[in-house]
Amino acid sequence: MTNTTALPDILAQDLERKWEAFKSSSEKAKINLPQDPQIVGPLQRVFALSNFVADNCIRDPALISDLIASGDLQRRYAQKDYDQKLKTALSDVKDEAALGRTLRIHRRREMLRIAFRDLCGWSDLAETVTDLSTMADTCLAQTTAILSGWLSHQYGGPTAEDGSRQQLVVVGLGKLGARELNFSSDIDLIFTYPKAGFVFRTDLRLRPYGENGPLVMHFDALENYYQEQGREWERYALIRARVVAGEKKAGDQLLKRLNPFVYRRYLDYGAFDSLREMKQMISLEVQRKGMERNIKLGRGGIREIEFFGHMFQLIRGGVTPDLQERSIQKVLRILVRENHIPPEVGDELSASYVFLRNVEHRLQEFADQQTHDLPSDPVDQSRLAATMGFRDTSEFMLQLEKYRNSVHRHFQSRLKPCSRKLVSGSRRKYCGYYII
Repeated sequence: MTNTTALPDILAQDLERKWEAFKSSSEKAKINLPQDPQIVGPLQRVFALSNFVADNCIRDPALISDLIASGDLQRRYAQKDYDQKLKTALSDVKDEAALGRTLRIHRRREMLRIAFRDLCGWSDLAETVTDLSTMADTCLAQTTAILSGWLSHQYGGPTAEDGSRQQLVVVGLGKLGARELNFSSDIDLIFTYPKAGFVFRTDLRLRPYGENGPLVMHFDALENYYQEQGREWERYALIRARVVAGEKKAGDQLLKRLNPFVYRRYLDYGAFDSLREMKQMISLEVQRKGMERNIKLGRGGIREIEFFGHMFQLIRGGVTPDLQERSIQKVLRILVRENHIPPEVGDELSASYVFLRNVEHRLQEFADQQTHDLPSDPVDQSRLAATMGFRDTSEFMLQLEKYRNSVHRHFQSRLKPCSRKLVSGSRRKYCGYYII
């Protein structure tokens, strides 16, 4: 019998069905079911809360058996664990088809482990986002190295015009760059290389020149683009840029070269109009049909918290170097420390961020789908509330609305003209933390 006493009644029957299917598939595969109550209880709870975990365990019971037997399910990984496990898995890979297949198997195992630990409360938000980001970093780094080796063997090593050897540099943006990746997130990347050469040129479409630009650019071309044509939203995107694969030492030098574009060495009041336009675009999107259920893009969602912090970074990051930080939670703490926002504002936004990011993961861990929409089905609503530790849906929704209202109130308070606005010629000046 399964242990359903700690679950809402609406989920208990679903768990019974899943557990019977798991028992049947384990018997066919001649794999013994776990017997340790310290494992069985959490496993059954996670089955009830995540179709992704349950379906993968039913389809391949050896997967969860290996995670339990190895102890990987029960322990926290260090970065070296991700490096070593993937290196071992890829050691015999000889072609691209095998490479892709091995990477998918590796991802499935580690995503199951991460979801399990999150859903049964064995990891917190910090561990979950770090694990997801580290796994992505490791996959990018080792895949880049393998492909570079194969191509160098076939065509020769890439060189610059002066004959010096060079490697591809992969820069991660957004949540990957900030080491805050979510469970089913895309990863935003820029490909670049140190000097103009003959190996990496391509006409495939990607930014920074939009669909007409090259997929890969050398450092000088990339720097020239941002300095001559870069727009405010591109400064915003580069706040969380981080070298995630390839030649990291060279990549770090590139980010240093781009730093003056992102962070101006003065109080950047000129960014106000652009930021106000970006805020208006966010507000208009919030009003779109269906956005009220989206905990990332909707009113009081994750994006409003991120915009709140990044706005201060763009305006003040050049004169307050501590604000040149990728993690939004660290940015909020710095804003409090530097007296840019009151402590209670920082506390409310930090607590809201943790809650909303946990909701985001629980939504995505259910079926490994990139969704941010609250479910409309009563069973799924009850399941989500249970994953967040609430007795019922109404209690969960009440707390969610409390956080979202708080976030939206602080988001709306930014970039409004101060009552003490001074005019000197055509130049406007602003004051007060409610503005900047």
